[in-house]
Amino acid sequence: MKKVLLAILIVFVATTVWAGSSVDPTDTTKRVLREREYQVIGTPQVKFDLSGEFSAQGYYWDNYALASDDTVTNTFYKGYLSLFPKLTVGDTTVFMKVNMRDEVWGDVSHYSGQEDSDVWPYMVSDDSNDNINIELAYMSHKFASTETLLDLGLMQGQWWATTFGDKMEPRYRVKVVQNTPVGPVIAILEKNAELGDPDVEDSEKDDGDTYHLAMITKLGTVYVKPLITYYDRSSKLEDQGSDGVQVLQYSLGLDGTLGPIEFESEFNYRITGFEDLKDYTAANPLYAYAKDAKYLGAYVNVFKTMDFGKPGLVLMYTGWDDEGGPLGSGYGADSRQDFKANLIIGDEIGFGGSAWQPAEDLVGMTMVKPYVKGVKLMDNLTCDASFAYIMSNQDAYSAAVTYYMGANPYEDATAMEVDLGLNVKVTPNLYYMVDAGYANIDFDDVDDPDPVMLLKHEMLFTF
Repeated sequence: MKKVLLAILIVFVATTVWAGSSVDPTDTTKRVLREREYQVIGTPQVKFDLSGEFSAQGYYWDNYALASDDTVTNTFYKGYLSLFPKLTVGDTTVFMKVNMRDEVWGDVSHYSGQEDSDVWPYMVSDDSNDNINIELAYMSHKFASTETLLDLGLMQGQWWATTFGDKMEPRYRVKVVQNTPVGPVIAILEKNAELGDPDVEDSEKDDGDTYHLAMITKLGTVYVKPLITYYDRSSKLEDQGSDGVQVLQYSLGLDGTLGPIEFESEFNYRITGFEDLKDYTAANPLYAYAKDAKYLGAYVNVFKTMDFGKPGLVLMYTGWDDEGGPLGSGYGADSRQDFKANLIIGDEIGFGGSAWQPAEDLVGMTMVKPYVKGVKLMDNLTCDASFAYIMSNQDAYSAAVTYYMGANPYEDATAMEVDLGLNVKVTPNLYYMVDAGYANIDFDDVDDPDPVMLLKHEMLFTF
């Protein structure tokens, strides 16, 4: 409940400040903020903006658990409310995102262990009212004289160019964007884990930090977006040393037009260093086989916007290093959560994961997906359709891992999925969407699951 009150207070105070912006600026006042006393001249001219969205969704699943027989159907509702307050004074802006009640409606597991369905309502318990997250809180200032933008605080991280390979999550960052004649250059310091302790020598060496250097430029009709990322995850091994897991990634995004064809694409090459784990076989004997993993990810989407809709073709490849990883038994690229390869396989059910690398979307796979979007059936009514065929790039696990954990079920696996969508524009701010998916999975050495089906609908209000 405290978090709800805090969010309401933030909006109320911001609105009040905006309403008071007509105070005479020559009136010198004094105020205390963050325990620091300083002089201000009048009330700053604050502009307040609030946008957001509300979503309510209903799901019908058949065989979500991927059972080979005795399949189960289940239904549920879920939803969320997101608010995006923004405060601006001159060239400085504070951005915020408040996400509330992103949950399955009435999920007993979230509500203090209550099991009596007659106890109403679950959602007013202390636990449920804590389901509110401040996911963005950062300041952005534009230095007009040098065309430099400085961002500080909690902002969205883990994204670049397209949604391929992305999982957008809050990250504490210092970000500088410098405009140049050829386009903006971007430098980012990201704090992922702070393990420094004033009582423990060299504890700072266990921090987790990420460094990004990128730029955006244009060659003819094509935007070019290179990015270099280095992630020093010393926090993986808390030993007051610089060892851990290190990641070096090179990314290149390309999008624009080539003649009559529109396209977007992204190519990633990643080197993940796992070999420091060999010194920690006491935690897991299989760490003795740890080996650095090197793999490629590639995504190309070509399409053409036409009067009747937008037909296109997606080609996606997530590579696999069969000898790399923390157990030396395979590790691969993941198209990740934001990519949403398909309605079922990818978005809802990760495909290609393992005990040491859970799949967010598609891991170690190739996908070919023709589609059509936005086919206009009548005013304010459109439909979408797609067919995806997925093939595994993975190999067998090592003998040691197979002995302890079993064979790799994704070796030579294939899958296909058909998705259909219907979109109704009720008002300029209110949408009703219906999606249906049918997926079939073929494993090589284990029993194949029965087909998986999903029917969902959503009411989305944006403001």
